[in-house]
Amino acid sequence: MKVTVVCRMNQVRSAFSEILLRSQYPDIGVSSAGIESVSGKLPITSVALISAEWGLNSFNLKPKEILEVREFIESSDLLLLAENSFSKYFSDWNLKAKVRSFDEFTSDQNFVPKDPVGLSEEELKVELAKIGYVAIRAIELERMTPSVFPIKVIIPLNASDAELAFTHARFESKFENGFLIDIDFRSPNAREFATQEECVYFDPENFNAENYQTNESRRMVFTPDREYTVPEKILISREFRNTIREFARVAPVILISAPRQIQGVPIPDSYLAAISANCITTVGC
Repeated sequence: MKVTVVCRMNQVRSAFSEILLRSQYPDIGVSSAGIESVSGKLPITSVALISAEWGLNSFNLKPKEILEVREFIESSDLLLLAENSFSKYFSDWNLKAKVRSFDEFTSDQNFVPKDPVGLSEEELKVELAKIGYVAIRAIELERMTPSVFPIKVIIPLNASDAELAFTHARFESKFENGFLIDIDFRSPNAREFATQEECVYFDPENFNAENYQTNESRRMVFTPDREYTVPEKILISREFRNTIREFARVAPVILISAPRQIQGVPIPDSYLAAISANCITTVGC
């Protein structure tokens, strides 16, 4: 399978998509380019730094204009566009690719990555998380069969909505007779809203679904064994997503994520937490 991702300048949206997909899918051929990119221009350093922080191989990508990789694009199986309007630039090309745009992969417009010009580093992390969501969903929807049982993610809008979201997630898991997994690795929900007797503590970096696929486990709340300073590194990993899918082979899975924003400041966690899910619910007062 060959994939090309295209954005305007090939500095953030498509560049990060290439870094991410090359890191997580070494069996796929991946390239990226920009409609208006300048050949030889230096890459944006912050994208490489954040990629490395999140555990991705930080390739030294330099922006490329679409004509530089025309042969690769025309032989690609999937052409992923940051904006649907970019499709006009390929109207007379000999494409064999399925052409998709970022906004096709979610009904929630908050998940569509925006042009990152002028953003702060913290705002850029949020946009990279959205890019991660879209890019991985695009590949996995192309290559993988749906999970046996549904995977749902409940996202608090703000920190003040966390208890309401947790209550909603608990109701969903009981109604579905499914697994309730707390994936707020930054500040676990269950520490605040569940009793110690209800909790199953797990190491998200060494999480084996086979150890917990019992009826008794469905009455418990899975929660991280500690707080993690870089939760993005776990949430974006292919291994963690595969573990969630293993749970969904046995019963429905309900994920409770970090808030979308804390004290008005957006954080990336909930966007990455939603990658595994086929249903997203945001809870806010």
